Amino acid sequence: MPITDSGWHSVSFVDDKDGSYVTEIDVGYVRAIEMIVDASVIEQMEDRRVLAPDVRFVASELSKKKTYIQGPYQYVHMTKREIDEFFDDKDLQLLRASAVG
Repeated sequence: MPITDSGWHSVSFVDDKDGSYVTEIDVGYVRAIEMIVDASVIEQMEDRRVLAPDVRFVASELSKKKTYIQGPYQYVHMTKREIDEFFDDKDLQLLRASAVG
């Protein structure tokens, strides 16, 4: 099964060749995890609720089959400069890597 950019595809199976366990997770699934980490970090930075309202918003938009859903950065009205600084933060990069690695 090819890996796609879909946010909802993940599969685990036993490899017929060597009996090892394999888990495939789409890029979109990893991005969803990163967005949850980002919303949690923004929530701490802003000292206000961000994660739960953003998750509810995303779930609502997905149920409408939307193809573009704003991220937590737009939800808290971060400027482009603030978003760039956010992604340049080394601590955030480590948090994201540990969440999906």
